[in-house]
Amino acid sequence: MDAFRKSGQPIQVPDLNHHISIVDEAHALINPETHDIGFASGWCVQAGPQAYHIIRASQISVFLLDGRQSYRDNETTTVDDIRDFAKRLDADVTEVSLEGQQFRCGGSVEYLRWVEDMLAGKTPDAPSSRWRRTAVAPDRPFLFEIIDAPADLDDRVRPLAKAGNTVRLVSSYSVPWDTSRNPANGEKWARPGDYKRFMASIIPDQCEFQIPYTRVGKKELWARPWNFAPDEDYTLFIQAPRGSVMADNPLAEVGCPYVLRGFVFDYLGVLWLEDLVWRSGRWLIQPAHVHETAIRSTLSAARRDIEHGRHDTPAVQALLERVVRAYRILLSRAIKGIYLYVRDDETRRHLEALLRA
Repeated sequence: MDAFRKSGQPIQVPDLNHHISIVDEAHALINPETHDIGFASGWCVQAGPQAYHIIRASQISVFLLDGRQSYRDNETTTVDDIRDFAKRLDADVTEVSLEGQQFRCGGSVEYLRWVEDMLAGKTPDAPSSRWRRTAVAPDRPFLFEIIDAPADLDDRVRPLAKAGNTVRLVSSYSVPWDTSRNPANGEKWARPGDYKRFMASIIPDQCEFQIPYTRVGKKELWARPWNFAPDEDYTLFIQAPRGSVMADNPLAEVGCPYVLRGFVFDYLGVLWLEDLVWRSGRWLIQPAHVHETAIRSTLSAARRDIEHGRHDTPAVQALLERVVRAYRILLSRAIKGIYLYVRDDETRRHLEALLRA
């Protein structure tokens, strides 16, 4: 803050200007103090932590956060940080825990516990028989089904959308995001009005997601692009305004974890690809399949260690934790159910075994 004041730039929001500020996903706030944040997303790092200024400028500040959802290198605000900023500003702190409360996933705390244990590499304490809705147990709170082919996602989820449910296809950053560029000539489509024309021009071999599979003895190719945001107009796939491609066909594109944070859908089709795999009784990260540009620092350090044969270093574990968090987000944002496609055979067998346990 002192560095910002010395820069001569004006403080645009006076102290105690707002009666109340409510911040959802507060774990994503930038705190540059003692952190290598990678990039600042338009925030002036000399101004200091974002949460500090929210408290400074508000008579009451409400922060809703879950540190296990911090994903990008610049998502560095913790509960301890907020306590520290409040102390500096002589503000009182009241903490309310929502642990054990669940408003998604059919309200099933047991399902979330199953996900937490599974991603921690443990046999879940809450067996699927307690929470998993199936044909023989239709009264259980949450549907979770592993399907055989990516095309099955369309077959299962599309009828649900036609019945009035909100639906979405999502994945982690296991493939690069190139849809912001026209595959025909390499030029960016900068006008939102070009969105439908761009999407109509995409052919399967120009999509980021290209997954071969076999159905009834016939080889097929399932293909989808990542979300396309011309001129960074994210409303096209977040809000799916009337007349947009996503409003007409909510399965036309694949969304990333950020599409889900702060939002919920009735049903999700989740693509679990090769970034996180199960090998020899534990989860392993495969950096060659991690393409999230917002974790460059973490990813670069982990790649260097793995290239030198070091697989259990703090850097590799940090990258593993980031990707695990991505899957935690993907698997906890549906209200009614999830259909899951797992590309890696060993990983799929492991998950299927946990569902039978």
